[in-house]
Amino acid sequence: MKQKILTMAATVAAFLAMAVVTANAQAGAKLKVHVPFDFAAEQTRLKAGDYSVTRIARNEFLLRSADNKTSVILQAPVAIEPRREGSPARLVFKRYDNEYFLTQIWTYAGAEGRQLNTSKTEVRFARQWEQKNTPAQIVEVLVRAK
Repeated sequence: MKQKILTMAATVAAFLAMAVVTANAQAGAKLKVHVPFDFAAEQTRLKAGDYSVTRIARNEFLLRSADNKTSVILQAPVAIEPRREGSPARLVFKRYDNEYFLTQIWTYAGAEGRQLNTSKTEVRFARQWEQKNTPAQIVEVLVRAK
């Protein structure tokens, strides 16, 4: 009986160790990107420029300006399967006129993407565009690994 308990405890410990290694491999992925337009990331307005994107947890990313003056933690609760094999790492924005909203983060080619929470401001723009029967434009900005 004691042997079974020890074996089970060792098995559980091994699974937990693998989970921690996997989580650490996912967390910390750092990407660099140049966004050529002003945009919103959740509730935060950001200026055009160079940014880094770091995965800090499975569902969270840190978006930081290159000058370290602006940073925001983004919640990305929904996993998205890749739509095509070998898709590059990228940020996906929805564009309504001259307003851009960050909606997805893809950290690796071919890996799943993450969908960000939709801000109240973006919901308001989306409703206005629905009334015009005009879909938002999708704009993708490629990132590079650091």
